[in-house]
Amino acid sequence: MESKPQRDGTRGSPTPTEPPPAESLLRTPAQRLTTGVIKYFWMSVGGGVKPDSEIDWMNRFILGDPRGGEVAARIDATIGKLPGLAWFDRLARSSEESLTRLGRIEPALSSMIAAD
Repeated sequence: MESKPQRDGTRGSPTPTEPPPAESLLRTPAQRLTTGVIKYFWMSVGGGVKPDSEIDWMNRFILGDPRGGEVAARIDATIGKLPGLAWFDRLARSSEESLTRLGRIEPALSSMIAAD
């Protein structure tokens, strides 16, 4: 990149003359670290502190109906917009695992809970 001379004879900020090098599109060390930490250490809220049975119950209560599944997918998509995290699906995966262990909330029960 070159910089154009200014009126006072000094050089100003560089002007872009070519696209950024391919190296700038590579994942940064911070993205690799973040990916590793999330892939290996992420847990639902309360995970590691509360018993798994309580985490499963919470996931089913909050995310156990179709609307909860949509919320989990939306949260995953929002996190997935961060650089290097397009793969993120941990909340939906965690809730699916909980629902597999406990079963889903019946739609009638879900509507009664929402009405309260």
